Amino acid sequence: MQRRDIRLFGSFIAVEDTMEIEKAPAGFFLVNAAAEAYRDALLTPSYSGLANTKNAFREEGGDWKSGSVYVFVISTEGYTLFHGAQPGRFEGRGFEDIDRQDVNGVRYLRELLAAGDAGGGYVEYMFDNPAVEGDEETGSPKIAYATGFRLPDRDQVFVVASGIHPPIGIYPHK
Repeated sequence: MQRRDIRLFGSFIAVEDTMEIEKAPAGFFLVNAAAEAYRDALLTPSYSGLANTKNAFREEGGDWKSGSVYVFVISTEGYTLFHGAQPGRFEGRGFEDIDRQDVNGVRYLRELLAAGDAGGGYVEYMFDNPAVEGDEETGSPKIAYATGFRLPDRDQVFVVASGIHPPIGIYPHK
């Protein structure tokens, strides 16, 4: 099988000619580090570290955001707590439909929450890609890694995730 490598935050995602993306450590390490940083910020007195953490997560070209790759945080209580790319569209809002399905029937919010609650996992689903014109209804392939944590004395799970839309030609697009 032929392999191509794609650089993502200094790590590589290996792609085989079958168009299946091997689950790369890049997303795993990014999300786990982001989860630790977000958790630490929530544990500061009066959440005093949260604003700086969110600003760092939004800094283009920084450690947490590069182009269409960004961090987001959702909760098992049904809210988007942070969104690195489109805060006005998602952040601070309750889920409109936690059972929302992509065109293939994947309930991606539930799957991301389940992956986070289980301690980490990958979710593949279709979601609109700003780089692909006309996919607003059908979406384009997206692969996300999610992990979660609880705070002391709270039942809520904070799920931190990040995903990529594989480059066109690397993964089957519509």
